Amino acid sequence: QVLSAIVMLRIFASAYAVNAILGIDTPESKAVLKHFFSNLKRIEVKTTTGATFFDALREVSSIYTTALKTPHEQGPFLNVGKEFAKQCGIEYHAHLMYFGSTLFTHTVDMIREMLKKTPIKI
Repeated sequence: QVLSAIVMLRIFASAYAVNAILGIDTPESKAVLKHFFSNLKRIEVKTTTGATFFDALREVSSIYTTALKTPHEQGPFLNVGKEFAKQCGIEYHAHLMYFGSTLFTHTVDMIREMLKKTPIKI
């Protein structure tokens, strides 16, 4: 369950970063995300609940989006960490909450650096 939560958070954080940096629904962000998600289609599998991988990703993306919109005195990324711990099945686990918020932040930073160095052709 933890590995699945890590994969889902990395995917969400990557897409979030692209939209945050290039803009939502801009030609550049659409091109990058189209390529990104087309590569993910190769891992289309059923989850233990019978939902497809992309159904599960949509559900968790909605949860993380809500978490980011919820104010937190130290930054909304900490809400992502809380939700990550829930996705792992251990709500309020301090280490998982820290790991989730750190994983989100580092993934966004990594995507930001990649986009600075990579020309985007539309």
